[in-house]
Amino acid sequence: MLLRIDRRTRGIGRFAAIAVLAASGLSLSPSPATVPLARAAQALASTGNQVWYSAADAWSTGGPHLVAANRYLTGFTKPGAEAVFAVDVPRDGAYRVTLRYANDGRSPKSLAIAANGLSLGRIALAPTGGWTAWANQISDLALRAGLDTLAYSAEGGKGNLNLASLTVAGGSIPAARGATVPYVEYEAENARTNGVVIGPDRIFGDLASEASGRKAVTLRKVGQFVEFTLRQPANGMVVRYSIPDSAKGTGITAPLSLYVDGRFQRALTLTSKYTWLYGSYPFTNNPAGLGGHHFYDETHLLFPAVLPAGARVRLQIDPGDTAPSYTIDLADFEQVPAPYREPAGYLSLASFGADPTGAKDATAILQRAVDAAEARRQGLYIPAGRYTITGHIILNNVTIRGAGPWYTILHGAGAGLYGEYAPNPNQIYPPNADGNRGPSAHVQVYDLAIQGETTDRVDAAQVNGFGGSLGGGSIIQNVWIEHTKVGMWLDGPFSDLLVVGCRIRDQTADGINLHDGISNVTVEQTAVRNTGDDGLAMWSDSDPDSFDVFRNDTVQSPYLANNIAIYGGHQNSVLNNELTDTLTQGGGINIGNRDYGSAVVPLSGTILVTGNTLVRTGQVDPNWGYGVGALWFYAQTQNITAKIIISHDEIDDSTAEAVQFTGNETVNDVEFDHLTIDKAATFAFQVQSDTTASFRQVVATKLGVAGVYNCGNVFAVAHGPGNIGWSRTVCDNLQSLAGAS
Repeated sequence: MLLRIDRRTRGIGRFAAIAVLAASGLSLSPSPATVPLARAAQALASTGNQVWYSAADAWSTGGPHLVAANRYLTGFTKPGAEAVFAVDVPRDGAYRVTLRYANDGRSPKSLAIAANGLSLGRIALAPTGGWTAWANQISDLALRAGLDTLAYSAEGGKGNLNLASLTVAGGSIPAARGATVPYVEYEAENARTNGVVIGPDRIFGDLASEASGRKAVTLRKVGQFVEFTLRQPANGMVVRYSIPDSAKGTGITAPLSLYVDGRFQRALTLTSKYTWLYGSYPFTNNPAGLGGHHFYDETHLLFPAVLPAGARVRLQIDPGDTAPSYTIDLADFEQVPAPYREPAGYLSLASFGADPTGAKDATAILQRAVDAAEARRQGLYIPAGRYTITGHIILNNVTIRGAGPWYTILHGAGAGLYGEYAPNPNQIYPPNADGNRGPSAHVQVYDLAIQGETTDRVDAAQVNGFGGSLGGGSIIQNVWIEHTKVGMWLDGPFSDLLVVGCRIRDQTADGINLHDGISNVTVEQTAVRNTGDDGLAMWSDSDPDSFDVFRNDTVQSPYLANNIAIYGGHQNSVLNNELTDTLTQGGGINIGNRDYGSAVVPLSGTILVTGNTLVRTGQVDPNWGYGVGALWFYAQTQNITAKIIISHDEIDDSTAEAVQFTGNETVNDVEFDHLTIDKAATFAFQVQSDTTASFRQVVATKLGVAGVYNCGNVFAVAHGPGNIGWSRTVCDNLQSLAGAS
């Protein structure tokens, strides 16, 4: 049986195909392709117990590049040329992985294989007799449950390779849109409760407006509860909640009782220390500023044993639970693996004397251990513990890994992992910048958490989870970042970074910002929630960001700005993301030539936006007094002349219009191909700048006012087939419509 995943569910990337097969006695033939190369544009398929990954979905560094016409990767001519695939498997074990390749050389070509940054040995790919004469190479590889990265790296010797596909037997099919995450999310309003369901509500300053799905449950009285019934086993829980601020704006701390199957387990400790901002941008912690927002935070815990499917987990107010109210938004439940062990050949932070209890500051010790690992060309393992880190740890040419983000935690005011800054004549370095000898290269960080102590937004403060310049084949995988200002604020120019399988929560500014001349960066399978600015952003400040990709990411509930923003830049892509619940001053996806103190480097090349789902995005802007679109084109400072392709995207339940063209300049050459709009409060398209666009298979339903708003701007439209539901154009008072919506 062949399960086809339509190519709109996966994006155009840098590889042609990869398939993961679980070892189960399956006999594999080394001759014909498991999936014909003609179907390689389908990024993912499953046949029987095989999962097939397109090479177009791999990230590459050191030379390999996609041959777009035939959808395979070539360029493995230099040592270190590498392709990295993100694959998903259901459990720890040996999996049979089949690599589809061609080798026209006279001798075998050697590739090293690594899973999650750890060596699995090497393979020799024999000559095949031609560059399109394909053969299969089969390996049984040890993978861990959930998301893995498989890296194939060229070693010495002459010759090249073409890679076309890879197959994993018994693998799990990753999410078609959004991040593949290890947890199941349960909304409180759908759980059993005797509390008060609040919402739906999209009014800035209301508790429900910042909740996932714009609904939550508030508990105020002793005996009120929310009870989740598990659909599958779990031993880890994350609760997203809100409790009131203190009168001074410093927050309160209060317990909330936890029960499993009717038996008291423990009291959760909840706090509003990291929430509640007031006043105007960049906001303060002073309640006198009014305009309270940023209500929600998260807490997480491990249960002493795995809870079976059907277990009932209850959050309940008991007599000793002292907060005036508790608002529960959601809970994530997951099966957390045991701590990852120290790999062979690694240094251990324990041998350097770091305190895993956090009682003593470990900043200097960790930096000393990192420097030793770099000098000795060994990795550094950070055992389970909560380490107090109060400054930047500078990384270059080093691998560090923890026991897992539930176990290895770097915590403290200013805790962050930074690369050395790349010299940049356009960059004003912060006062505490860590030199400009970078960019750092070959940095790999795996399996740990960074927890800051940021409670406000100070734009000049360098209190980010990751910072500086991290390129040259660097990888950040399975890292959980909370309570910093920005999860990752990276400054260019540099190239070649992969961010994969990360969680970013509860920031006072952006989730990830690729700032100024950063290229060949892929952020994929990453979940971002509750940011105080853009969830994911590319900002071509003085130099263009180029060939960057946001792919299969989930961005939920930014309480300011956009889920995803592309500010200028060249040939960048936004693929297969799931974006929900914009609050204020932003849209789901913002593409523009904008001015943040200076004009960005304008958009150029082809900007690809395909396979994305936007739900309850866009908003009524408090400064403009009218709606901002879920998909928002903003020609503020220069004409938008790049080719922009909007393909197989879906916009659902927009707070205002679905798509907006605005700005003082013109928007040119936007191609809409298979766009579905299912409910918008006002229009399918709001035209406020001169715009040229083509439309094919654009279908709109449940529009609140009309198909198009246009009060005199040029709207040069080329209609193809299949456009339905948005033909009527009106010119209305937008401010009055905003008030009505």
